[in-house]
Amino acid sequence: VSPVGKIAATGSMNYAGAPFYGNLIVQTSDWTKISSGDQSGIVSVNNVKHDSIGNTYLQSCSKGYCDYFGTVLSNDKMVTVLTKNDASGNLLWLKQISNAGLLPDYGPCFALDDSNNVLTTGYFESSLSIGTEDFTNADENKDGYVAKYYSNGDFAWAVQLSANETFEINGVNADPEGNVIVSGIFGSALNFLNHDIITETGFGVFLIKLDSDGDYLWAKGFPSDAAIWTAFGSTDVDGFIYL
Repeated sequence: VSPVGKIAATGSMNYAGAPFYGNLIVQTSDWTKISSGDQSGIVSVNNVKHDSIGNTYLQSCSKGYCDYFGTVLSNDKMVTVLTKNDASGNLLWLKQISNAGLLPDYGPCFALDDSNNVLTTGYFESSLSIGTEDFTNADENKDGYVAKYYSNGDFAWAVQLSANETFEINGVNADPEGNVIVSGIFGSALNFLNHDIITETGFGVFLIKLDSDGDYLWAKGFPSDAAIWTAFGSTDVDGFIYL
């Protein structure tokens, strides 16, 4: 629900025309947008956010052909798609995040800070080019990233999270000062920005805090002797973090 009380619904559907053909649907009480075309492709919506003036931000995944609100996407591998639509549903900008590995580049977490800058996270297998950054994964385990785009769609920064065992990003958020909170689980060790989080018990929860420029502030690891999951961290008006 947007701040002005408009209800938005998103989803995907298949219909006759091409194998695995997918349509992306975004609908409010005022307008409906449906991607269309006659070529093979898939698209799905992961997350949707609204800002204070009714703009809509979408995090989606796409592979193959997709007419994304008038912008044609064509990718041999799964890519993450970030978009901003105005209050009338018009596409303002679109960004694609793709990788060179076999692992689909899903962005499991998505948030807006108080300035409506976009925070997104995801995974890659071998290498990743995002904005002005090029990341390489040194082993067979998936690595992750957290990235920031300004509200106008310009790339701000990205940080690589390198893991050597089990690794999942379960959330990203921002505090009132624009600092970025990232949480998840890991096994053995997690490295980022020349800092390490270590657990000697096999599994652990991580909590990372970066400043608004993507620089390191602090990181915490919470070891466990069993497989665990953690929800994303939320913050209050005073900057306290709840996990």
